[in-house]
Amino acid sequence: MTTQTKIRLLNDRSRISESDPDYQHIIQQEYLEDMEENEKLSIFNSAIFKTLMTTENNKKYICKLLSYILNIPDEILSEELQFGKNESDQKNRMDLVAYADDSSIDIEIDYNKKTCALEYEPNYMNYFFYKNEGIEKNSYSTQRILININNFAYKGKDKVKYVYRLKDEDNEILTDKLIVIQIYIPNLVKKWHATGIESLTEEERFLLVLTIDNIDNAKAIVKGDPIMEEAIEITKKNSEIQKNIARNQIMEINGLWESNSV
Repeated sequence: MTTQTKIRLLNDRSRISESDPDYQHIIQQEYLEDMEENEKLSIFNSAIFKTLMTTENNKKYICKLLSYILNIPDEILSEELQFGKNESDQKNRMDLVAYADDSSIDIEIDYNKKTCALEYEPNYMNYFFYKNEGIEKNSYSTQRILININNFAYKGKDKVKYVYRLKDEDNEILTDKLIVIQIYIPNLVKKWHATGIESLTEEERFLLVLTIDNIDNAKAIVKGDPIMEEAIEITKKNSEIQKNIARNQIMEINGLWESNSV
C-alpha cells in the first residue's frame, strides 16, 4: 500500500505542553530531598505504586480503585482478584497485572507517553491474549482490560476518563474482549480546581488522593472515607522513608566530595 492510498482514521493528537495554560494541572513531583513535611509522593512514584497497589497486604486499595473504574463491587474484587506476573520481556511490562474471574487487568502508570506507545499497548494486549497466567489458555471467554493512569493530557480531550472498545460505524460494540481505559489526571486536577470537591465522584476523589502531593488537600478530599484516609497514611509513611533515603544519599555524596577535595 503506497503512502497515497493508506487509510487514515486517526485525528491529529497533541499533548498539552509547557506553553499551554492547562500545563499547570500536571502533577509536578519535586526532588525527594526538597519535599516539604506536608508533601507526599504519588502513585506516579514507582516505589509508592508498588507498596500501595501491588502487595497482598494492601490489596484493598487496588480493589477499591478498580471497583470505581470498572463498576464492580470491591467486596467481589477482594475475593476474586489475584496478582499476576509481568512478562520478562522489558518491552511488554505493565506496572500491575491482575486477574479476576476470566478477566485480565493491566495497569500502566505514565508521565509522558508518546502517542505511538499508546497505540502499541492494544497490540500488547492482543499478543498476550492467550498467555494469561491464572486463566485457562486458549479460552475464548478471556477478557483483557488495559487501564492507563496518565500524568498528561491531549488538547481537545477534556474528560477525565475515556473508555475505548471495538465498535462499528453505528457505534455498536463488536466485542468486550478488549477494553482500553485512559484516565487523564491533569483533566481531573483542572476539574477539581474549577468546580470544587463537591463536583467530584468518589472515583475521582480517590484518584486525586493517590496522585496529588499536598497532604492537607488530600485529607480534605477524602471526606471521612476510611480506606482513602488509610491510603494517605501509608503513602505518607513510605514517602518519608523515600525522602530520608534520598537525603542520606545526598549527605554521603557531599561527604565524599569534601573528603576528596581536601
